[in-house]
Amino acid sequence: MIAVFIIGLLACVPVPSFTRARTTSQTNSCVNILLPYLDHNIAPVCPVAGTYSFTTVGAPTEGSR
Repeated sequence: MIAVFIIGLLACVPVPSFTRARTTSQTNSCVNILLPYLDHNIAPVCPVAGTYSFTTVGAPTEGSR
């Protein structure tokens, strides 16, 4: 019973790291796709179904107050 507990505990430890790595990878992928389009006002397709908006950095957006 103790062995099963230890194996379960060891299996649960890396899960948050894998989740964080996946999110970071998706973000980096979107940013790398966006970089060539910065000089043009054309929005590329994000591989994780995100959306891009071309606004001034730090400018307020809809819904922010």
